[in-house]
Amino acid sequence: MTTTSLKLSEGLKARIIKVAAHKGQSAHAYMVSAIEKSIGAEEQRREFIDSALAARKAWLKTGKSFSADEVFASVGVRTRRGRAGSGSTARVSK
Repeated sequence: MTTTSLKLSEGLKARIIKVAAHKGQSAHAYMVSAIEKSIGAEEQRREFIDSALAARKAWLKTGKSFSADEVFASVGVRTRRGRAGSGSTARVSK
């Protein structure tokens, strides 16, 4: 592990100490956890954006898409089958 120094305002430092104490953590452990969560959220956001940009690129190249009605119908079918959120895809005929 490496050591990194952070310059914190007295107010922020006091807030960190207070919140960490309520969670039963040291200020250090709380800050490490907060940084990890922030990085994870940013990575997830970046993956989402990259996926959307790739989908847009594919759409511009192929012109293939689904209407909103087709998407809602597919989601409705998956939900009624109890498969919503299972990661499987449903086929919608045009």
